[in-house]
Amino acid sequence: MDTQILADLGASFGLSGADLHKFVKEEGERADRARKDADANARDLRAHELEMKRQEKEILELKTNLEDSKSNRQFDNRPNLLNRAPAPKLPPFNDNTDDLDAYIERFERFATAQNWVRSSEWAINLGALLQGKALEVYSRLPVAKATDYDELKDALLRKYQLTEHGFRQKFRWARPETGRVPSSLQYDLKTS
Repeated sequence: MDTQILADLGASFGLSGADLHKFVKEEGERADRARKDADANARDLRAHELEMKRQEKEILELKTNLEDSKSNRQFDNRPNLLNRAPAPKLPPFNDNTDDLDAYIERFERFATAQNWVRSSEWAINLGALLQGKALEVYSRLPVAKATDYDELKDALLRKYQLTEHGFRQKFRWARPETGRVPSSLQYDLKTS
């Protein structure tokens, strides 16, 4: 509030001198706090409104996706997918950090738990999770082989030398790392 208005208001109450100065100062501070509180409330309200709009948009997208999946779904003897809990997403396969053999085992367990049809869904879903060299293998396969899980798995295992020949080579060239005991090499060979 304007200082002159506060001074006039205080004078109309019969205040003068130090009392008028104190009144103007306190009322000015009170008005500043009220303005700051109103600004903070307005910001909170805008943030809440934005969050509500975001959630409404997300719900609308989910409804649209649900309606699209209903209209595009082919009905068969499988259980109704809408009655199942939403499946957690698997992280994509990473050439640098993931072991392909362990990743495929994890994927197969997940696919089995989700009741995916091996002949039609496994290869497509695995293909969507591949990156790097593994994605190159998938994209270079003919469509008939890329949609056949067993063919895709065999191609990936060959690329990453997870075949009988590849395991033989790993065994022949295996040496204990510096500072490790030979029994740790034995354990590594048993588990890989």
